[in-house]
Amino acid sequence: MPPSEPNTSQDLEFPPVQVDRSLTTLDLETLMMRSTQRRLPEEADSSLEDSTYELLGDAVTDTSDDEAHTASIASTDEPTPDDTSDDFSDDESEFGTSEQGLQDSGHASHGELLEQHADVHPTRSGEDSTLTEVPPYLAGSESSWHLTLDEEPTDKPDVRHGSRIIESLADDTDELPQVLSRYGCAQLRLLAKGALSQHPLPTPDSYKILFLGMPEKWAEDLVVSHIGAALAASPNTSKSVMVRGQIEPYAPVPQSNRCTKFQVTVSHQKPVQVLAILEDGRQIKFGPGMDAHSPDRPDLIIMCHPAIPDSTADEQDFASARKVFESGEIPCIELTEAKSYGTGTPNDDLTSLRVCVEGRHDANTDYELKEVLPLDYYRFSRLEPSQLNRHLALISPHLMEAQDTGHAQKARTSCIGDKTDALMKRAGPGWQVAKTLISALVLFILAPALFHGVGLAPMFFERASNGGVQSPVSSEVMNVIPVTSAGVPSSPSQRIPITSDSSIPSTPRGLTIVPAQKNDNAGGFEIHTTGDHQFVLRPSKAFTSSRKKPQLQIQVCRQSQVIPARYNRTMTGEYIVDLEQQYPFDMFNVSIATHSKPLLRQSFEVRLGHNRSTLYQLLDHAKLGVLSTQHNVWNISTTAVQHMRTFLPDLEINSFTAAERLQIVQQNVQRRIETNARLVEQVRGATWAGLRRATAPVRTSTPMKRARMNALRIRCKMEITAGLSARNVKEKQSWACSKVRGEA
Repeated sequence: MPPSEPNTSQDLEFPPVQVDRSLTTLDLETLMMRSTQRRLPEEADSSLEDSTYELLGDAVTDTSDDEAHTASIASTDEPTPDDTSDDFSDDESEFGTSEQGLQDSGHASHGELLEQHADVHPTRSGEDSTLTEVPPYLAGSESSWHLTLDEEPTDKPDVRHGSRIIESLADDTDELPQVLSRYGCAQLRLLAKGALSQHPLPTPDSYKILFLGMPEKWAEDLVVSHIGAALAASPNTSKSVMVRGQIEPYAPVPQSNRCTKFQVTVSHQKPVQVLAILEDGRQIKFGPGMDAHSPDRPDLIIMCHPAIPDSTADEQDFASARKVFESGEIPCIELTEAKSYGTGTPNDDLTSLRVCVEGRHDANTDYELKEVLPLDYYRFSRLEPSQLNRHLALISPHLMEAQDTGHAQKARTSCIGDKTDALMKRAGPGWQVAKTLISALVLFILAPALFHGVGLAPMFFERASNGGVQSPVSSEVMNVIPVTSAGVPSSPSQRIPITSDSSIPSTPRGLTIVPAQKNDNAGGFEIHTTGDHQFVLRPSKAFTSSRKKPQLQIQVCRQSQVIPARYNRTMTGEYIVDLEQQYPFDMFNVSIATHSKPLLRQSFEVRLGHNRSTLYQLLDHAKLGVLSTQHNVWNISTTAVQHMRTFLPDLEINSFTAAERLQIVQQNVQRRIETNARLVEQVRGATWAGLRRATAPVRTSTPMKRARMNALRIRCKMEITAGLSARNVKEKQSWACSKVRGEA
């Protein structure tokens, strides 16, 4: 086509668009790009409609967390861009067609956990904004935010049943979400239920929690902190700790462990054992063989159900584990992050914390139980701590029994003491006189006996040692005989003055033994006492003349127990052995042996120790302590003098320079202080004057004057009541009363 025809259209092969039109002729709707499209009526529903979980509510159909009491900070009377975007946004069309989808959605969220209030009105403009208004669930005390169960008596006198409606869907005009239509009821309600003990759980010294499952970190911290608050809510606690300068009741910090995986062992179609694998790699077996006082046994197990179960087997494993824990009397609480409708159990356990789904067809019929679900983390954290404490007391009988045992022992002790005091009171003053006389008599008898025994004890010990020791050495010697071939030398044992036996087996055949007359020269060691706690082992001439001198190993025993000893070998082959500790006079067994040729094994019995009395030992220890202290003080003083001599020359040299520097620093500091003082004085004057000018309209206003006078009147009345001011005498009136009188 020729280029001289500008008005002609150029038809491109791809894409077929007109290129000669001006962009200014395109309307705004053509240029507008939409991120979403309207869903046509014939399009299929979203996959979320088939889900069994509740979806997080939208801002159009549900109120916000603060119940629509807070408006935008930038709220004005003029319409906002969001208000003027109805012609261009598809949000309205989406909300218009997604109402049914919201009913069919199925993921439970924390936004639906707050109760709906009928008196909530949304704000329309900035004038209606209540940005600083306290939300309704925080307007009251802290207890108003807690979820308190309504208690009812049961057949058991020590057990009460608690329940509370947490959510009610009983409006006949509204349709239930599709996720709840499975129950086939027009009206539904959710109730939190649990059994409570009549008596609270006393504060334990420690508390261990095991999380069966892998909850989120925030959920674990939330549960642990709330259980700690429940343990501290016991009114019977007698322990207290100082926290930030205030006395607070003592509460243990719960210790938590996480179980990453657990396996259930089934025998004859019955669960018998649960193997829990902890996060740190440890394994704990729960079952009939577990000791009730095992350190691995937790005080409470939190079964954390997943928000989206992977399969039916998960719920079956939890049910089997629950049966094992019940048989082992281990407390258990089931929690979940989000309610999963349709996966609960129809059986109601009256002792557990749970959420019951009840429904009815109309207002004329009673509610019937449809399903039992685990309690979610949010509502668990809202439970009243005192009621949670009583629930833990009900499911933890082992803790209650331990506390009752302690109280019984204390009561028994106090009872004995009371009876003793009663007998003392009945005896009267005569018993006190008799008690004093008996004490004096015992003292006069024991004191002379003690001093007499201290004086005679060394004499008796000396006689016993002289009469009992017949020979300084009592040994059992195994003579070393040289042999012609390699092997363990042995020979019939020979007896030296003290009885001895040979412990070497008989000589094997084929060995040639040196004639027996040479055995007289083959000997071992002799023992000689050289002190109370020292003896010497001296080798015989045959052992000394041996070409090899093996290392000797020495062991000292007293009453079949090895005692510490140290020994040194001299140049002559003697071994000087010293006991490292002091012992009373007694028999000691000394065993020596060598592990290289010539082989030797001997044992001796020798009497060692001291005959000193207890008083003498105390004096000796005190003397040694004084000498050691003097030696340490002397060493410290010597070291200090040496250090002073080292540093004194440097101090003398630098003393003048340090004095000059100190004077310069003092002058600089003084100058800065004066400058800062003048600056602060100027700033304070200007600030005070400006503050008075700025606050003058408020201070001089009529409401402020009226409030000031009311405060003065109250102060005057209090001073008159306390006697600090007279009522009618002007001279004896206080400053506040004089001001009130002058104003009147």
